[in-house]
Amino acid sequence: MTRQGTRIIGIVALLSAAACGKSTELTKAEAADTQIEQRLGQTPHTKAHGVYHVVTAPSWGYEVNEGDTVLLWYVAQVLGSGLVSDTNVEAVAAEAGLQRSTAQPLRVVAGQTELTAGLGNGLLLCRLGQTAQIYCNPSQGFGGEWRGLVPPWSTLMYTVQIVGLNGPGIAAERRQWASIDLQGLSPDTSGMFLSIGGTATTEALPQPTDTVLAWYRCLLPDGTPLYETDQTEQLPMQQLPIAVALCLRQMHPGQTAVLVAPSPLAYGKSGAQQPPVAPYQPLRFELRLDGIK
Repeated sequence: MTRQGTRIIGIVALLSAAACGKSTELTKAEAADTQIEQRLGQTPHTKAHGVYHVVTAPSWGYEVNEGDTVLLWYVAQVLGSGLVSDTNVEAVAAEAGLQRSTAQPLRVVAGQTELTAGLGNGLLLCRLGQTAQIYCNPSQGFGGEWRGLVPPWSTLMYTVQIVGLNGPGIAAERRQWASIDLQGLSPDTSGMFLSIGGTATTEALPQPTDTVLAWYRCLLPDGTPLYETDQTEQLPMQQLPIAVALCLRQMHPGQTAVLVAPSPLAYGKSGAQQPPVAPYQPLRFELRLDGIK
């Protein structure tokens, strides 16, 4: 056989090996995703960036964004075995037999600090004050490698609690608040400021899964109008901006409200193209509840 022929056979062998490796990783990832979905069942969750995100303690705090500084507590486990492979929670570390000299929140910069792809992508689905579980298949973890206590092709679950968050977008929005007129509005536990007018009745309050007969208008805090719904439109609560839905849940038919909401209760870190809303934009809403379907 010629040298050229030997070289061609060698290249083909390398390509075949690469193809087999890719196929193995894909097969393992698909099997792991099936395992995760079976485990979650009907549990409400989000799948994005290749990971699954389950909220266990909700919050309406700011969303984690690329470049934000994040402080978090975490527990990393191998799904199925329950093996705790890493944590910065002192009590969990002690129970798992892991040595920790200090226990303090992990400080990372989202999208910059070196983490497993699964944890890095999962953090971008989390909020300040939230506790959540992040599930990721081996391609988002350590793949076919042994990593400490973690066997090859392991599916990982991270339990995280976001206890600190800051970044350029958050800082810019906080500066905006200094110039917003909140006179006549009262703070709500969700983070918005609101005032509800009209007479409260004995009728039932709207629930999260209801469809309401209502009208609302969205404006910038300085009063610049952005959009409004038709008068007495049928509006599914689950499709409304968070602030509007949370306010409607406190209203009886016939009542009106005015509120100013921070971006996490409106269009968040990404804003919107239609209607045109900038990222980290606080908004003013005026609304009226006419009835509940």
